[in-house]
Amino acid sequence: MAGDIFGAFSALIFVLGLLGLFAWAVRRFGFMPGQPKFGKAGKELEILESKMIDARSKLVVARWRGTDYLLAFTADGAKQIAEKEAPANPTVLEAKDGRI
Repeated sequence: MAGDIFGAFSALIFVLGLLGLFAWAVRRFGFMPGQPKFGKAGKELEILESKMIDARSKLVVARWRGTDYLLAFTADGAKQIAEKEAPANPTVLEAKDGRI
């Protein structure tokens, strides 16, 4: 009786471990659609920073193909606030008129 319970418990732990290993491999190696296949080399879109303004509003700095975009997401939808050529070492995204 105790041996059967131990065997069933061991099999359960083994199967859960295999599922965890599979989930890790999918996330690590990018086997999901829309993700780069290996490493960062194929990444075109990056979310650099995200800040919540209130419960329904958020500011996001995203980089796409060498350009940084400041985007506002509100209840009304998304809006581009500013865009700037990505610097070699990005620190602050400035608006077109120099203000944020």
